[in-house]
Amino acid sequence: MMNERQQRFADEYIKTGNAKQSALTAGYAKQSAEKYSSGLLKRPEVQEYIQERMAEIKTNAIADQQEILEGLTRIARREEPDYTVVTVEHSENGTTEKTPQTVETPTQVKDSVRAYELLGKRHTMWTDKVQSDERKTIELTIGSWEDEEEEQPTITLGDYVEE
Repeated sequence: MMNERQQRFADEYIKTGNAKQSALTAGYAKQSAEKYSSGLLKRPEVQEYIQERMAEIKTNAIADQQEILEGLTRIARREEPDYTVVTVEHSENGTTEKTPQTVETPTQVKDSVRAYELLGKRHTMWTDKVQSDERKTIELTIGSWEDEEEEQPTITLGDYVEE
């Protein structure tokens, strides 16, 4: 079981990767920070905590399928705002000053259409290929026989779907 200071050390170590600095930030004395930091990194409960937190951070950092689909849906429905930088002029006492400002705008129609396209592809709403469930059997005759009446062996490779 880790105490609060050990957890602060581990959290800081995850951020910086610097054991000595993490020990100092966690509240360990300057003269013993280096000694404690190497010892803390060897403790199984600290190692386990760091590994669990790193896995959690990694999981949260990458968008999963659900998050992607939800984001595309918000864009397609034009619910997700867009941002544009504009220049605003201020006139005072005969001097004009231009300053940039960020303005929130609705999602552009072209972005909405593209999001709908991506969602449609995901749900296979349209395809360029024609899919068929028709099964066919391929037979190959191997070798040549002079006697036409003799039955020639055939090998069946199996069924395939013709697209």
